[in-house]
Amino acid sequence: MLNKACQPLQNWIDWGTFKHDTREEVSKFSIMFDQNALTALFDELRDEYELEPEWEEIQRDAHLAVARVDAGQPIGNVDARVGPLVEKHNPG
Repeated sequence: MLNKACQPLQNWIDWGTFKHDTREEVSKFSIMFDQNALTALFDELRDEYELEPEWEEIQRDAHLAVARVDAGQPIGNVDARVGPLVEKHNPG
């Protein structure tokens, strides 16, 4: 059963083209960072680390971690200050 966030996808996906039932796979990847979660994440990062000399690298790693999480991948090797905050603000 698809969750409410996935219901609009039902009309876009031709399930007949899949060799196996991937509806549950689509539903687990459909909850991505929304604007509120991104704003909260980057606000908290800014509040904590904006004056650090590595601020640009921290932002870059945060963007990379969000992209990986949205793609259903592990956060990977990012700045140690970024990972916990990405997990905290992940809406999925």
